[in-house]
Amino acid sequence: MRKLPKILPACLMVVAMSTISFAQSDHPAWLVGVWKHTGRNEIQTLEFAADGSFKSRHLISSFAMSDSGQWGFTRHRLYLIFDEDSLSYKLVPSADSLRFTLSEGDIELSKFFRKQTAASQAAQTGPSQPSLFGRWIHEAAFLRATLTFYPDSNYVFEVRAGRTTTKKEGEYDAAGAQLTLRVRNQKPLDYTFVMTGNRLILTGGEFEAATTFIKQLGSEKRVATERRAALTLIEQENARWRKRFPVSTLFKPLPAISSSDSLRDPHPANIFLTPVVFIDPQVYVWSSIQRVRIKNRYGTAELRDHMRWLFFANGRIHLQSITYDRQTGAPRTRQAWGRYHFEAEDRLWFESDDGERYRLRLEDGRRTLVFNDRYHDHVEWLKAKNVSQKEN
Repeated sequence: MRKLPKILPACLMVVAMSTISFAQSDHPAWLVGVWKHTGRNEIQTLEFAADGSFKSRHLISSFAMSDSGQWGFTRHRLYLIFDEDSLSYKLVPSADSLRFTLSEGDIELSKFFRKQTAASQAAQTGPSQPSLFGRWIHEAAFLRATLTFYPDSNYVFEVRAGRTTTKKEGEYDAAGAQLTLRVRNQKPLDYTFVMTGNRLILTGGEFEAATTFIKQLGSEKRVATERRAALTLIEQENARWRKRFPVSTLFKPLPAISSSDSLRDPHPANIFLTPVVFIDPQVYVWSSIQRVRIKNRYGTAELRDHMRWLFFANGRIHLQSITYDRQTGAPRTRQAWGRYHFEAEDRLWFESDDGERYRLRLEDGRRTLVFNDRYHDHVEWLKAKNVSQKEN
């Protein structure tokens, strides 16, 4: 009997990409066409068709490779489905949708692709649609809302009501008249939008009624400059955090973990061959936003489901999940042991002792562990965030 599927909630289970079927909206028109990447000693072209098929040609020095299959694009992820394999990449488009950056998957360093569109074709397409890129303002009595869309598909939504300021940051998708705003570990918010000149009307999501935003003239340049500066600071901070969680190749197996009976490893020798592992134990945790409220004789208790990933320096990993009954508040604890190893700088494999394999990735300088679009904070990063919130 396999234990891992019982440990992970259904919403976390990874679906094999070979079984993915894409909707028409997963083949956006701006991505259809031929794209080209030119690097040192290599040229790669990707041709995406509107029917969901794609062709790839990769020339490295004098060695040429070609492939084909099905493609889909959703939530900033590009999926390429082959006959017996599949790959998932992070795709970040430029503001004009004529360039994109491709990373993760089987790519060690990010690649930049440019759309191969002839001048005559560009002329036939007519004027481009107005862009969300820039800063938009909504003002009402005692309230000012600022919605900033960056060219790399990130956004910031800040609301000032009296002396209170709330701020959300995340990623956005815009297709046709639909706008989706996503914040980590929260349910995406869907809006319908109408844009005319410098006027943007949003309906749905968190708004009870249609809400009008006015674009700040010339804000595109300021926003682009802000984002470049912010990304520089983010990269510097990520580099500092990554140094705190170093990894190394394990050539000689380490002794079994000495711990309490509740955390005793049943198969300490089950590790990958010379794996790349964390030098020191690392812990990542997730807690649900939703709370289970249970009344007892002391008052009302608020409980939240949570998960913990514990990576050991000997190449072993322990996963624990605790969920609470919505009626009684009774906890249900489930756990699994397995092995792990880094296949690239911030990508790793987790294989349970029952043989289930899952690909994980680390982001933000290894401060967050991402599994199936759920973000788990490193405990040190969580402490730093809590201190920052108290100071502010």
